[in-house]
Amino acid sequence: MPDLYFNPNYAKVYKDIDGDSETYFFESPYGRITYTYILRKIKWPIDGRIYYDIVTPYGYGGPLCENVTDIEKLMDAYLTAFSSYCREHNIICEFHRFHLFDNVDFREHYYGETIELLANVVVNTIGDFETDIWNRYDRKVRKNVRKAESSGLEIIMENSTAHLDDFIHIYDKTMDRNNAESYYYFGKDYFERIAKLLPDNFMYFHVCKDGVIISTELVLCSEKYAYSFLGGTLEEYYEYRPNDFLKNEVLKWCNRTGREKFILGGGYHKDDGIYKYKRSFTPDPDVSFYIGKYIFNEDIYKKAVMARKKEDPAFTGESGYFPLYRA
Repeated sequence: MPDLYFNPNYAKVYKDIDGDSETYFFESPYGRITYTYILRKIKWPIDGRIYYDIVTPYGYGGPLCENVTDIEKLMDAYLTAFSSYCREHNIICEFHRFHLFDNVDFREHYYGETIELLANVVVNTIGDFETDIWNRYDRKVRKNVRKAESSGLEIIMENSTAHLDDFIHIYDKTMDRNNAESYYYFGKDYFERIAKLLPDNFMYFHVCKDGVIISTELVLCSEKYAYSFLGGTLEEYYEYRPNDFLKNEVLKWCNRTGREKFILGGGYHKDDGIYKYKRSFTPDPDVSFYIGKYIFNEDIYKKAVMARKKEDPAFTGESGYFPLYRA
């Protein structure tokens, strides 16, 4: 079964945030490609017509290749067909956030520009928990978990939104503390859509101290993988080391339920404190995260950039952001 990031329902979670989603199916004698993306309207009509760009939802995704017999011939045929489809439907460019593991074939043979971004920390979660997971933490992590346990911290694991208000309160306070961009503040309906559309693909982990939830994390999951998705901690409880305690509980759950990997993600910047904290849970090699971009209609793309410049005289057009007119 494909990972949750290839589930069309995952893209539907972002309907009121980024736009409507679509799934494009392509099949040939050389294999099959399924691509779920979000269709975003470009705000300026160009030559009297409405145009769009497409993007994979937040996280990891992109086109998924299956039943491949010849990847090069499959990709050539797919590009011809999908380029034609995009031109017919006024789609001028695409932006991929590639999956770490499950669409490597597509990424390695991608017809557009592929860019390697920050490394992601991935913990292998198969094997004996004590030997293959716990003993591979940094010593300070084991020490912090023991301190948390001795301080009476407890865990609530639930596949429900019973404590959603507590989660949102802590998450928003964490975003405030980190000066997060407005995009990363999600309304209650966003989390309720996850529960409704992906009922088998989420789990909340709440850390409690004296009956109060002090640290929390939403973990997305599929049959093989679990993902550290969104969460936060009340800073006045840092001394009890709830973060280490929570991650250890998630890893125990992954191991117990047969999931192969827990994806912690990376930092905001290379080798920053967040990245180093995540690295403390495993000596396993990092996994590179890639994005991809491609322009189907260069002429209209350039006109969209010019429309942005006309609207915003301060816009220089020199940003590395893609698509440039959304910088």
